[in-house]
Amino acid sequence: MRAVYLLTAVADLCRLERTTGSHRLQSALSHLWGNMVDCEMYVTGGIRSIKQWEEFGIDYFLPQGTDKGGCYSEMCAATGVMKLAQRILQVSLLHCISC
Repeated sequence: MRAVYLLTAVADLCRLERTTGSHRLQSALSHLWGNMVDCEMYVTGGIRSIKQWEEFGIDYFLPQGTDKGGCYSEMCAATGVMKLAQRILQVSLLHCISC
C-alpha cells in the first residue's frame, strides 16, 4: 500500500516537472507500474501484498487459498492503484500533447 501511494507522488512530480525533464522518474515509474500490473495483480484488479508487512511479495506468487497466505488484497491499496492509474494517465496525456 505504501509503495502505491509513493508512486502516486512520483507521478505527480513527473507531471509537475515535465518541462525540466523527468525522464528518469518516468521510466522508473513505468517499470514499477508494469511490474505491479504484470506480477503482483490478481485478475480482479487487487494487488497482492504480504499481510504481515503490507508489502509486495515474490513475483507471480498469487495464492488462491488461505493455506498459502490467502488472497490478501487491501482496499486502501486498491484505492491507491486507482489514484496512481489516474496520475499515470495524466502524465501520458501531457507527454502526448507536448510532443
